[in-house]
Amino acid sequence: MFSPLTTNDPIKKTVRLSIHGHILDTVRPDRYDIHFHDLSPSETATGGMIIYGYRDRDLAVDSHTLVSETAENHLAVSFRPLTADEIAVEPRAKSGVKVTVDVKPGLPQGDFEGTLTMTTNEGSDPVAVKIVGNVASDILIMGPNVNRERMLVGLGAISQKEGKKQTAFLIVKGPHRDETKVEIESVEPTADFSAKLGDPIRDTPKTIRYPIVIEVPPGAAPVTRGDGNHAKIHIKTTHPEIKELTINVRYVVKE
Repeated sequence: MFSPLTTNDPIKKTVRLSIHGHILDTVRPDRYDIHFHDLSPSETATGGMIIYGYRDRDLAVDSHTLVSETAENHLAVSFRPLTADEIAVEPRAKSGVKVTVDVKPGLPQGDFEGTLTMTTNEGSDPVAVKIVGNVASDILIMGPNVNRERMLVGLGAISQKEGKKQTAFLIVKGPHRDETKVEIESVEPTADFSAKLGDPIRDTPKTIRYPIVIEVPPGAAPVTRGDGNHAKIHIKTTHPEIKELTINVRYVVKE
């Protein structure tokens, strides 16, 4: 038999509490990489990132190391405290440091990368940021079916009856872009192939585009223009370092 519950019997209750909050890092960067795309060999460039501080009102970078096999002597790093307005952009941040990376002229053409590691007065783990970029010629070719590293335009298979027109773009950038003049000096072959240079287009303050309309006319003789037998467009310029260049054009004319 069960005894009835008396007023002296304990009554157990389960209480569930919900706890909400935020876990913040002591310091946190706004990004983990800095990119530099298509830099000119003779022009400077600047990139940067921000380290935010969430505990101390006087965040500072105590020390830093920059490691890069190809670009170390061409990279300079500087730091400054954030202004009150810059800090206000990040909720809960109490301070911050603006990190600026300057690329000096003289880097060889091609890709480069490095790692910037920084320690702060907060005593937290070091902040590591990748630096990635590439240096490209002041004059390069871009457009559909273009291999700019090889200065190569592909027209594909062309019907002898229809022929084909395709536009590629010669991009001029760098500190000499405004005074650089471009012209087509000659083309190879001189029959069943042509290229015409259009008026310059200024999309951005730092680049000028020159359209090049490449044409294989209807009725062209069947031919294969591949490796060792490309059609060629010879360009002459007034750039102080790039006086001339050749655009290769690959295509097949079929009956």
